[in-house]
Amino acid sequence: MFRGKAASLTSGRMSDRPTPPAVGEQAAGRRNVPEYKEIGKLNGSWSVSFQAGRGAPESIELPQLKSLSEHDDFGVKHFSGTATYRKTFSLAEVLSNRSMAESRGNRLYLSLGQVANLAEVMLNEENCGVVWKPPFIVDVTDALKEGRNTIEVKVTNTWKNRLIGDASVPAEKRVGWTLSAGLSFKPDTLLEPAGLIRPVAVPATTEGIGSKSAIAGPPDGADE
Repeated sequence: MFRGKAASLTSGRMSDRPTPPAVGEQAAGRRNVPEYKEIGKLNGSWSVSFQAGRGAPESIELPQLKSLSEHDDFGVKHFSGTATYRKTFSLAEVLSNRSMAESRGNRLYLSLGQVANLAEVMLNEENCGVVWKPPFIVDVTDALKEGRNTIEVKVTNTWKNRLIGDASVPAEKRVGWTLSAGLSFKPDTLLEPAGLIRPVAVPATTEGIGSKSAIAGPPDGADE
């Protein structure tokens, strides 16, 4: 049986948190990146709200994550700007009892899977960091709670998809513009992937990260 609780929301500044070693900073005899093990996923729907004035609706519900450029709505399909993804979940919904046990003593992370192009992650109103390149993983150990958790991921993409959309509408309905004379698109130009594209996973690791866990085990010497 688990005893203890999730780490405090107020513990530590961003600069105090242990972070995985960066690619290319491999120490002698050690991997240059940690080895992660997926122990759960955030399945189901997400609420997505869009930056105002960019041609998209105020918000939509996505039954499952996929590129915004695959959506049926013209404004969503051609959206360029910052889209905010929100979801509420509990650890019990995401992790099995076995995964909860395996997570003891490990750092816990969120893997955003595939992001186009840059994402800022907030968990329970705590900033967990910004990612802009694979593996799109942030440490959420200190922000996770055993009860309900609210995640907010702000994803910003490039102007390209909106410029492609603007190529098919009258000038007065266009949202974007460019000063580059050589940068022009046609309505049938291939759209870029946009937003959160794959299911968000919960990996864990003990490799060179630290020993503090979001899920505390029984105190030393105590019976489980």
